[in-house]
Amino acid sequence: MRVRQRVRVVNAPVRVLRVIARLNVGGPAQHVHWLAQGLVHHGYRTLLAHGQVGEGESPFEPAPGAPGLERVVVPGLGRAVRPADDLRALAHLVRLCHRHRPCIVHTHTAKAGTLGRIAAAIAGVPIVVHTFHGHVLQGYFGPLVSTLIRAVERSLAARTDAIIALSERQRRDLAWRHRVAPASRIHVVPLGIDLAPLREIAASRQRPGGAPQAAALRRRLGVPARAPLLGWIGRLVPIKRIDRALEAFARLDPALGAHLVVAGGGPERERLDALARTLGVRERVHALGVCLPVAPLYAALDA
Repeated sequence: MRVRQRVRVVNAPVRVLRVIARLNVGGPAQHVHWLAQGLVHHGYRTLLAHGQVGEGESPFEPAPGAPGLERVVVPGLGRAVRPADDLRALAHLVRLCHRHRPCIVHTHTAKAGTLGRIAAAIAGVPIVVHTFHGHVLQGYFGPLVSTLIRAVERSLAARTDAIIALSERQRRDLAWRHRVAPASRIHVVPLGIDLAPLREIAASRQRPGGAPQAAALRRRLGVPARAPLLGWIGRLVPIKRIDRALEAFARLDPALGAHLVVAGGGPERERLDALARTLGVRERVHALGVCLPVAPLYAALDA
């Protein structure tokens, strides 16, 4: 890891300012909360700066009383590109850096990664870390905008001490496909997941009668007990390609009587309904919206 020479050795707890665009229901929000708890456990002092969720999104709510979740809302910070709001958010992040005086700024997601790293450079923060939770380098925008985004990410990467990818495949994508930074400077840190609820699901499925949540969901949806129940969980946005899942589902032999559960919210909901009707599977596709917690839903699914 490349660390700038101006890092100071101090005896006080290491202060970490972490920045994310918004805390909507999804993996990144859950990840940053678990990370905060882990940092506090290891003696760090952490502050999470975040923006507001977008229209139609559901806010992520941590468990009541969860430790290590000191948070501050950054005015203007959000997922959408709005120059006036972005400048306001940048100014606020610079002030946060001066006031909080972090030893480390750790940014998550594209927008927060851009504004947070610029603010850290302006404020002279010693160490800067960025985690890619997916990326917007390709597929979200047209060719011209995507080229500009890649150029910005390369410039920011040159001023970032550690770049974190969530998988080896993502590391290769960032290093060799999009050339954001050399592979030697990208570190793979897989997402930590609380497996306890999933272990309980696996154990309950082995008991006589199976998981009670599974039977209850099937009754609510009108799915026969022996019918295969498949699931798709995620944000209903174009990049997630829910259309491919529906098209694959429609190719299954109708004699199987399989049903598909779609859990998640987003702007693709109406398109999902229309496509299901076009494919002739609308009666066997069940859009549930946002489902929290998701563990009981997993208990009901066969695949």
